[in-house]
Amino acid sequence: FYSNTNYFLLATIIDSFANPGVGRFQKTPPLLLLHADYRSYLRQRIFARAGLTATNFIDDPNPLGVMAPPAAVVADNRFANPSWPKGAGAIQSNVLDLCAWDGALIKGKVISAQSVGIMGTPGLPGSNYAMGWAVNPVAGAVEYSHDGFIPGYTAENIIDLTGGSHFVSVSILTNGDYSPGLLPAGDAIAANAVKPPDFARTSPQNQN
Repeated sequence: FYSNTNYFLLATIIDSFANPGVGRFQKTPPLLLLHADYRSYLRQRIFARAGLTATNFIDDPNPLGVMAPPAAVVADNRFANPSWPKGAGAIQSNVLDLCAWDGALIKGKVISAQSVGIMGTPGLPGSNYAMGWAVNPVAGAVEYSHDGFIPGYTAENIIDLTGGSHFVSVSILTNGDYSPGLLPAGDAIAANAVKPPDFARTSPQNQN
């Protein structure tokens, strides 16, 4: 089952391996030494491998771009420290990098094809949740999707995979605190993208 806490803990575990003797998850002697905190680890092993150029951590001192402010104006401080979710949501990106990430993952540039298969396989009978993906059959394809909700922002990321190799990636980002309907919108975009072109409608001789 999906749990943001698990991703928060995973980042903490990586930090623990990066700093032997610090943290409650580390054994002595260390079984694994990463020589990097979770941020450096993600930059080296994930961002760089996927070719991401507009992705960083929300509170980095040198942001890669201007983050869209939340559209809703609220009186409390829900947006004061957006980095607190750590491994569960402290990264900012844009749609181009998200689509680049989808492509790099499917093509095995980030992890092995075997690991990608494990990552995309639901873990419990009757569940559609895999590792970070909701997996559902769609017309002629398998859909991998994950949405995101954090105060001030809503997102949807979709991969429609056909025949194990051909895929369409759709990423939608909003600065709305609650933006329903993103999955159906992404599904419609993906479905239209995989349709064969209707040459009868697009050929010059059939245009008025």
